[in-house]
Amino acid sequence: MSARVRRALAILSLSLTACAERDLTGSFDQVVEGERPFDYGEQYAYCEQGNDCLDEWCLSPAGEAGFCTQACDPEGEVSDFCVDAPNGTATAVCLRVGGDAACALDCGEGRGCPSGMRCEQVEAQGAERWICF
Repeated sequence: MSARVRRALAILSLSLTACAERDLTGSFDQVVEGERPFDYGEQYAYCEQGNDCLDEWCLSPAGEAGFCTQACDPEGEVSDFCVDAPNGTATAVCLRVGGDAACALDCGEGRGCPSGMRCEQVEAQGAERWICF
């Protein structure tokens, strides 16, 4: 296992905590397997572990599937490295994860996730965020 994957797993287990109670009804997309608009391994594609991704970084809440991501510059909330998804209204952001930063899709304030992804509340760097998984 590469050092980057080990680091990502350690950071995720310490920094990202999914909320125990989730309300996936209402304005959030319902997860439908097999309908994600991403090719295997590319940014925001479904993953269960780092080697599922081209950049070997799978960002996920503890014990759940996640999405492929890449490192980004955390200086600004929005990053040129992080691209918007082809559908949905979630915004691409550079999310601080421990000492690193990774591209993610922010679905806070009622923004919708791409088809096949779910909007989930997580804790990142001591603050609550809504991120597409």
